[in-house]
Amino acid sequence: MRESIEALGRSPVKFRAVIAVLAVWATPGIISPGLTAAASRPPKTRVLVTTRCSPGCGASVGVYKVSPRHIYLSDDFGGTLTLRWSSWHMRSATGEGSSYAALAGGHITAHVRVSLGEWANGEFLYMGIRFTHVRNHDSTTGSVRPMRNHYEKLGEKFDEDGQPAWLPLDQLG
Repeated sequence: MRESIEALGRSPVKFRAVIAVLAVWATPGIISPGLTAAASRPPKTRVLVTTRCSPGCGASVGVYKVSPRHIYLSDDFGGTLTLRWSSWHMRSATGEGSSYAALAGGHITAHVRVSLGEWANGEFLYMGIRFTHVRNHDSTTGSVRPMRNHYEKLGEKFDEDGQPAWLPLDQLG
């Protein structure tokens, strides 16, 4: 390689100096730490997906994720949502998928469209869920009955036990 550099009329010392300057310039954060790719993007807003026991299980703590595949709600408010997100931004997110909620003697399935909004401290505070193609599957008779489509507006608050939860807006005082 030394012969090829000298054949081009360049000194090996100058060539090494140029390579060293390029290596430092290409290393993220060396020249300008604020211009690295990770630092230039705003943080993503997260959503409450479920709760889990804190260490020692003295209380439940919220589990938050960005663009989660599943959100676990009470069966009263939609059950397990399995979602594909079409957009996820700092202030809003939209997606669609399915809902599965267990019932005594059966379960309910539905197609859902979900929108998230109103954020604070990097977390979404409101969730709107539009339920369509709702079906009640009765395990005792084997029948599947269509049900009324509906819309649920939930807000993230702490429930009576101090656990983070999604609750209907009319219960949020």
